[in-house]
Amino acid sequence: MNLFNKTFFVTVLIVCGFGVVLCEAQVFYPAEQHLIYSSEQPVINSQVSGNSKQNDSKLSPAGIAPTQRFVQENTVQYSSEPSWTQNMIKNEDRFFDFKTVAKGVHAEHRFVLKNPFTEPVHIASVTSSCSCTSPYVLDGKEEIQTYEETAIVARFRTDLYEGLKSATLTVAVDKPYRAEFQLNVRGEIRSDISIEPNLLKLDNIKEGEETNRILNIVYTGSNSAWKIVDFKSTNEYLTGKLLEFHPTLGRITAKVQVSLDAKTPRGHFMDRLFLITNDHESRREIPILVQGTVGTVINITPQTVFLGYLKSGEESSVKSVIIRGTKPFRIKKLLCNNPNVEINYTPQENSPPKIIYKIPIRYTNPTEGEGSPKDGKMRATVKIETDIPDLTPTFYVTTAIKNENENENENEKEKEKENE
Repeated sequence: MNLFNKTFFVTVLIVCGFGVVLCEAQVFYPAEQHLIYSSEQPVINSQVSGNSKQNDSKLSPAGIAPTQRFVQENTVQYSSEPSWTQNMIKNEDRFFDFKTVAKGVHAEHRFVLKNPFTEPVHIASVTSSCSCTSPYVLDGKEEIQTYEETAIVARFRTDLYEGLKSATLTVAVDKPYRAEFQLNVRGEIRSDISIEPNLLKLDNIKEGEETNRILNIVYTGSNSAWKIVDFKSTNEYLTGKLLEFHPTLGRITAKVQVSLDAKTPRGHFMDRLFLITNDHESRREIPILVQGTVGTVINITPQTVFLGYLKSGEESSVKSVIIRGTKPFRIKKLLCNNPNVEINYTPQENSPPKIIYKIPIRYTNPTEGEGSPKDGKMRATVKIETDIPDLTPTFYVTTAIKNENENENENEKEKEKENE
């Protein structure tokens, strides 16, 4: 065998050997590349009992060593969202389908967020993946105190878009910890139907009186037999009635009367009245947003005032309650069932009625006696007597009490962290 043949033969052997190594590497390494890590400490080889050294050398049919397979099967994948945020809004409440809406109508949905924690939650930002949906925090209430709630409002931009649209809303939180979670909306915006007015408001409705409003409907679609066949509502006191219907070539007009029953309870409402048409199933319901206020209503923010953790005998900081009416009113009395809750407001008989009142609240934690906390908690009820007949709004004041041992343990933990 000459020198050239020897060199060629050696080269082939080297290439084949290198290929075998690559094949073996491809069998072994994917097991490590696809490991899924737990939110707890990941399981490592030294934590697996038994003859791990012996088993490590043997691969399963899938090309995964038994020790590595143990790691994969006994760990949980990290979620992109911290679990604590799921206590603010349930998974089933994170999606809303507007279904079919008319072009130009006011369409919005409120995702309610609640703070069940002892620390305030601050919403840093809300963004949308699609400009077809404009999200914002209701009333600019970006910081949610303990036991309070706010809402992320998703406004579907029916004035700018048409057709099937969907959006993912990302809510970023920076207190008490950094986190993100997502909300989703979708719907179909129809350009062949228009409704005026685009938002039906029934404000300052007198209690005990029926109220009627007129909607003008225009259909310009291709179905010459299109018609409104029925109505339904999410509010049992809200009904619809077809007054006029005029089909013409290429255009159908209708007048609909929307009625609010005289038995509607006092308060604010935001509901939907659905026009039921003879379109195919997915497009037969056309929603109309109806909102309003019946009678003079008083809103209290927050409904529950959390004054924080207090030691025995400690006085809380001052927090304020905002009491707002739909028209001017007077506060006659503020009655609390706990004598240690200090309400820094004295009603004046001759003072003019107001729409907004700001009431400072404070609590002194007694060591014992009347008004002392039970089981580490205090919850007081405050009733407001006003000059509005048959209306006594209520709000609550709460605190949580830590005993001295818990405080000492927390101080020790903080010192240990500092030393580390």
